[in-house]
Amino acid sequence: MRSNVKGNYFSFPDGDMRVLIDTPCPEIVFVFNETEWNDFSDALSESTYMSEIYQMMSS
Repeated sequence: MRSNVKGNYFSFPDGDMRVLIDTPCPEIVFVFNETEWNDFSDALSESTYMSEIYQMMSS
């Protein structure tokens, strides 16, 4: 686990560890295994980076 959600990992009945991410809507909770979380985290980082590039190009 390479992120700050390490403390939010829980063991599920199938033996896998998953992270639970609450949203502002209590009925919606995102659940990721470690691989999915790392992919999601990478995608968010890339989108932030690309957003900054687009802002620089439009200035």
